[in-house]
Amino acid sequence: ARLAAQEEAKQKAEETRKAREAKDLAEKQAKLAAQEEAKQVRQIKNNLKEIEITCQQLRVGEIGTKEALDKLTDITEKITQ
Repeated sequence: ARLAAQEEAKQKAEETRKAREAKDLAEKQAKLAAQEEAKQVRQIKNNLKEIEITCQQLRVGEIGTKEALDKLTDITEKITQ
């Protein structure tokens, strides 16, 4: 009976350890996913800012149409990467 109780205790300890490891792994994956999403949001904001600046420069005549199109093409290429 004592051996059976010890074996049961070992099994419960092992199950608890595995559950803890699974929880830790899930938390790490969620954190990485959140970091990746935050990175993508920052990149989108930066790209939009570049587009706004290019449009403003074109509007006030700081750059010409061809240069604006080149800049917007560069931004588009960055987005698609």
